Order: sequence, then structure tokens, then C-alpha cells
Amino acid sequence: MALLVVLVASIPNFVLAECSPSLQECPENYYNSKTCTMGLVGQLGYECKQCSSVASGKFPLSAGGQVTIDKCYAREACSDLGYDGWMCTLFYSGKSFCTQANTPRPAHLEYQNNELVCVSNADRACSDFNLSGNYIFDVANGSFVQSDQTGNASWNPETYTWNVSSCRLEKNNQNIIANNANCKGNIWRCCPSISGNAAEGFSIGYGYAHYYCTYCREGLKPYILNKAENPMLPVAHISDETGGTHIAGACSAVEATYYSTGCNLGYPLNSDNIPTDCHLQCPGNMTTLDPGADSINSCVPYGGTYCDQTGCFTLGTNADLCE
Repeated sequence: MALLVVLVASIPNFVLAECSPSLQECPENYYNSKTCTMGLVGQLGYECKQCSSVASGKFPLSAGGQVTIDKCYAREACSDLGYDGWMCTLFYSGKSFCTQANTPRPAHLEYQNNELVCVSNADRACSDFNLSGNYIFDVANGSFVQSDQTGNASWNPETYTWNVSSCRLEKNNQNIIANNANCKGNIWRCCPSISGNAAEGFSIGYGYAHYYCTYCREGLKPYILNKAENPMLPVAHISDETGGTHIAGACSAVEATYYSTGCNLGYPLNSDNIPTDCHLQCPGNMTTLDPGADSINSCVPYGGTYCDQTGCFTLGTNADLCE
């Protein structure tokens, strides 16, 4: 029996610590976990657990003491950034920084795809971030992918997160099906927001889908809207961030007497003037028989009166007949 007492007494006190209603003094690389039960009523209390049990061992270290899970951390020397002596720390809470001789350095640690990575605090391409969900086009067929993101994100060392306000999700030259637009255009999603943290990985989410027409095919002309006079445009998913006072929201058939060979719509648009290639007039005394003509070959003689010594005649739209 005496031998048993000696063996029990030799076990470290923290292992035998009872469930406590308050934070305990845990040893190094341990943290306080409120997971044990106390008394007959089963009230939860604190017990010391190893940081190596956190998130599959991703944060094995702690300074010990009355610390919670947020103070478990991982540490790595970031020599792969090209600097010697930079020691970087990433806490379970997402707080992350690098120092050299206790002096802050412009880098931090992140978990990316479950791999601990040294990351410079310099601006980072938005396309480096995962999308937070499946973002369909809404106004066309298809979905955005990670590489469709444009712009750069900037690191905020005070909040330990990325500022993604300059990011944009955009796909160009798509066949727009919303609002019977019948055009090719650019689709984009507004309102980027960062989610996650350095400990679990970052991703970017976006808001509603919008579009604006950039090309009308042969036989069509653009329907150009004044933004100020059409306050419901965003509701119709027609919007842009290209500046200008006007926007093309659809393409429709050119009227008779005109034809179009297709045209690009350059932004910013500052008037409702239709580009010449989308609104070409047939030569004099010629017209088209139907709306939507797509070449000059659709123009036929009409209305021309010709006279000689024997009299006058007028060409109709049927070139085989004189009236």
C-alpha cells in the first residue's frame, strides 16, 4: 500500500487536478477546457487539456497558466520568405504575426488548405483566395470560379485579416439571358467580404450578380439607359462600376431602313448615342423589308422615280416590278 501511495504522489499535480469552477494554472502546452462536470448536478468546470489535441494538432504550444484554447499556438521560422531570424506565431484565435529580436516584421502565418504557410503582408491577389460558396452567374448560364476574381487584398496587422474591398468577381463576354437582354456582356458580383481567419483559412464571399451589355450582334442595336432616370436598374441586375451616366441593358432589332453589322460598346458611356456600326442606314432610295437587317445586302430599292423621253417610273421594294 505504501508503494502505491508513493507512485500516485509522483504523478504531476496537473494531471490529478480536479474539475474546477474557475480557470486553473495549467502547465506549458496545456489550456483550460470547460468540458468536465462537477458535483451531482453536473455543472461544467475547467480541466487542463493538451494543445496538441486542438484541431488535429495544428496548435500544439502554449505558455501555460490560466489560458484558454485561444492561446494555443503554432510557431515557425519563415526563412522561405527570404529572411533569416524571422519567427512567426499563429494562435488558434487567428492572431498571427512575425518578429525578429522582438521587433514586428511584415509577415504572418496562415493555414492554407490545411498547410501552415508563411505569408508576406504585401498586397495579395484576390484570385489567391477561395470562394466562400458556389456563385452562379444568375443572369447567364454558368458559375464563377476562383480565378475570376480581380483586384488585390491588403493585410491589416491590427485585425489580423485581409481587406478585400478592392476585390471583384467578374466574367466577361458572356451570353446574357436575363431581361431578354439578347446581348453579350460582363457579369460581376459586388460587395466582397472576407470570412474565416488565419487559423482556419480565408475565403471571399460576394453579393448579388449584375451585368452590362458590351456587344450587340449583327442585326441588333443597343438599348441604352440613363442611370439617373432608371433607379430600378440594380433590381433588374443591370449595373456597372465603369463610371459614366448611361448603361446598355439589352439589344433589340434595328428598325427598317437600317441595318447593323454588330458593334462593341465601349465604357464609360455618357450618352444614349447608338454606335454607328449598330445603326447603319441603307443608301438613298433603298430600305430593308424587315427589322433586324444584318448587312447592306438586305437593302433593296425603294421610292426612286426615274424619267426618260417615254415617261417616268418608280421602283418598289420588289426589284422586278416598276410602278
